[in-house]
Amino acid sequence: MKKNLLAALAIIVVILAIATPKIMSSTSKTSFCIKCHVMEREYFELKRGAVHANVECVECHLPHDNAVHYFYFKTHSGIKDVISFYSGRVPEDIRASQSTKEVIEKNCRRCHGELVANVREDSNFHCWDCHRTITHRTNGFMLTKQ
Repeated sequence: MKKNLLAALAIIVVILAIATPKIMSSTSKTSFCIKCHVMEREYFELKRGAVHANVECVECHLPHDNAVHYFYFKTHSGIKDVISFYSGRVPEDIRASQSTKEVIEKNCRRCHGELVANVREDSNFHCWDCHRTITHRTNGFMLTKQ
């Protein structure tokens, strides 16, 4: 009995070790995010010529400080999105949570570090407060079609 349990556990670990990187890679692409996500409008607006048109969603919306934080945040956000989508409780107006805003802010600074080196960090101030045309809702298509 104990040997069967250990063998089953070993098989599960091997499957997870093989599958997890593939799952992480395929779910990190913008094309995956819009499959069941309700962000099609934002996706098409982004691809229409925005400054960040060639950036994957995860570059801005997931933390990149360490692998554990990235995996946790991605899993937590993904589960929340799946539950919202399949339960039919997706809000009409999708807004970033406070924790997501913090992640986005850190990623702005991570990618544009040299440009913002002299800009003070303030928890009440976000990059998009000045760069209003960078957000999904105020960029390109959104700005002209509303």
